[in-house]
Amino acid sequence: MTTSKLSAYNTSTIEIRPLEIRDEAFATVNQHHFALQVAAKTNISSVMEAGINILHLFVKTYAFPERFRRGLADKDWCGRFELYVNGKLFGSYAQNGAVLLGNSKHNIATIELNIEQDPNALNVMKLVSRLQSVPGMTSANKTQVQYASPLIAFSDGMTIQTWKNPVGVNHVFVVDQNGSCCFAGYVGWIHADGLQKALESIRQEFYESI
Repeated sequence: MTTSKLSAYNTSTIEIRPLEIRDEAFATVNQHHFALQVAAKTNISSVMEAGINILHLFVKTYAFPERFRRGLADKDWCGRFELYVNGKLFGSYAQNGAVLLGNSKHNIATIELNIEQDPNALNVMKLVSRLQSVPGMTSANKTQVQYASPLIAFSDGMTIQTWKNPVGVNHVFVVDQNGSCCFAGYVGWIHADGLQKALESIRQEFYESI
């Protein structure tokens, strides 16, 4: 098991990506459980807190009958994970070992991640996490923020900006106090109403507290 102590400053997104797994992968983050899929990034920003956060990366082996059925009976378990902060690779962790009877979990890494953030950065994380939870939300090109107009302006200088492209697809952007785009996303036509409801909810939930 690898134990790491890391610090990150002014984070907007924190993600875990398992690159190679045999048999299953999951993570616990501040007592929250996340099932992980190979090659897919899982955003854990919503459960991160200012200060020390404890991340455990696990591989869970199938019981022996299931390993046999999958053709894994004579293969070691293995796990290779990556940790991303603000979209950039922040740490890499790997381990493997022999399987006896299976149906056990192996802790690949324990990470103490110290989030050093000012209140403004924490607000960015909250807004990004809220928008990412909107049904149908898909990442967009951040450079498209040049076409957007402010929809919600917060007292700390952050803005949520929106843009509808020539074919009527709704885009949304979070721009920080320095004018940097921290999040860009879009939803298809069938989820447009959901996005509008989320934006109105954000206006009510966050406007007075930021």
